[in-house]
Amino acid sequence: MNFYEQSIEMKRTLLEASIGRVTIAANGLESSLKLVISILTTDNDESFEKEYNKIRTLGVLIQRAVDLDIFDNLTNAMLRRACKIRNEFTHALSEKYTNSINSQGSMYDLIQEFVTFREELNQAAHAVNQKLNEMASNGGVNLDDVKTRAKKALQAWENA
Repeated sequence: MNFYEQSIEMKRTLLEASIGRVTIAANGLESSLKLVISILTTDNDESFEKEYNKIRTLGVLIQRAVDLDIFDNLTNAMLRRACKIRNEFTHALSEKYTNSINSQGSMYDLIQEFVTFREELNQAAHAVNQKLNEMASNGGVNLDDVKTRAKKALQAWENA
């Protein structure tokens, strides 16, 4: 069904869902970066946990990854772009709403902007997750079992 044929409640739900998806994508990127950095900079469980639990902004995590030379220049640029997107989303969300309303912009266009944000954040997270997969493989860890268990847990949660 066409977006413009939806009820106002459904349109609001779609807008709110798009905001939530951007938030989840940004958090996933932060978590993956924390994991890569923690694995590469620690040598035991205690120091890993301490490193992982440090509170850092996405920008600080990305700069730390750049300083550690974890990723190539293309990935570093993608991460910086993701940080810019996340900052724009986080710090200007109410302005985006207001500007869209005041300029008679459509709710659909705002949702599409958030969809684009999510896609770019997910691309950056994918690059980081590829590094995690490489690290796991090099360490003799098979992530297929972990992924299977995670999918089962998600399905159980969704069906509860």
